Amino acid sequence: MPGNDGSFQRLAEFFSIIFHPAVVSPVILIFFTLKIKYSGLFEYDLIVPFFIFMLVWPLCWLLILSDKPGFDVSFSKRPIFLGMNFLGVSFLEIYLYFKKAPYIFQSVTISIIFIAITLICITFFWKISIHLSTMGAGLAFLVYWFGFKAWIGFLTLPLLFWARIYLKKHTFWQALAGLLISWIVVLIVFELL
Repeated sequence: MPGNDGSFQRLAEFFSIIFHPAVVSPVILIFFTLKIKYSGLFEYDLIVPFFIFMLVWPLCWLLILSDKPGFDVSFSKRPIFLGMNFLGVSFLEIYLYFKKAPYIFQSVTISIIFIAITLICITFFWKISIHLSTMGAGLAFLVYWFGFKAWIGFLTLPLLFWARIYLKKHTFWQALAGLLISWIVVLIVFELL
């Protein structure tokens, strides 16, 4: 049917935007804040830096470096984008370390640091999916914080996989690698800490 290509294109763009790392990260941070709040540990001097370095800082770099339609960062700018996010999370981890923050805070930042290092190394020669890596890390965090009742979030994965591949932003293997790397890193960090 002639009209389907345009409809599929718009649908893929829609999924790519609503599951964009800039959208997923604040949602995960809200769940993280709720988890901390209900554990009796709602400390603003820990939560506020999380929002600054894991939401405001990356959004600023996304706006500076993105190719405006779809807020994707071009392949040539990805190392800079990932490097700046790595730097922000590293600042956050140093702050948390000296603040003697509980392990749940540091597990998140350490996971993101190792994911960023891995993505930076890979992105020099292969366009691994940051979208799926962010979604994968977020879902892994939710499972660790809330158990397998967070499974409903996994329903987003096929939609995001399809969107990124349909838009020709990634191959199947680039999308899968982004997802698996984040899961593996989060699993290792949370098991070791």
